[in-house]
Amino acid sequence: AAPAACVAKQQRQNGSCVFDGNNSDDVASSTCLALLPFFAAGQTHKPSKSRVDYHLFVERGLNFLMSNQDPATGKFRGISNMYGQGIATVALCEAYGMTGDKSKLLAAAQKAVNYIQRQQGSDGSWNYNSGNGDTSIVGWQIQALKSAQMCKDIVVDKGVMDRAKGFLIKIAGNSK
Repeated sequence: AAPAACVAKQQRQNGSCVFDGNNSDDVASSTCLALLPFFAAGQTHKPSKSRVDYHLFVERGLNFLMSNQDPATGKFRGISNMYGQGIATVALCEAYGMTGDKSKLLAAAQKAVNYIQRQQGSDGSWNYNSGNGDTSIVGWQIQALKSAQMCKDIVVDKGVMDRAKGFLIKIAGNSK
């Protein structure tokens, strides 16, 4: 079977995917990592005219993700750290950017971005849960914020991006 079909078969009834079929940790992250290649292939939650249409797989995955987002904070349940928040936010922003589906995706994407922005450490980085951290976690947050910026409708605080850039310049040992 095609790789996409193999991935799609792993989706659970509730729309989630897990890393190894048994592990219940970071379900939101694994669901989003399963969705990202479908987005790269042009698949969204909207029916496609392509030969093989995975819109139901994508829609169930997005529905799972949004049903596991705290509506007050934008934080996703089913993640254990900021890596997962960044990955889930990338997925929502990419889905929104591809479809412009304001009624389904815009509010959830904005809330996810807002959560990331509030969790930035004083040095411009992000850590596993909050506060100062390292480059790998920072990379996912920057990718999420950049995906959001590219959507035009999602508000990203320029100061957050400037502080992240400053953090990366500082740890690279470059004062420019």
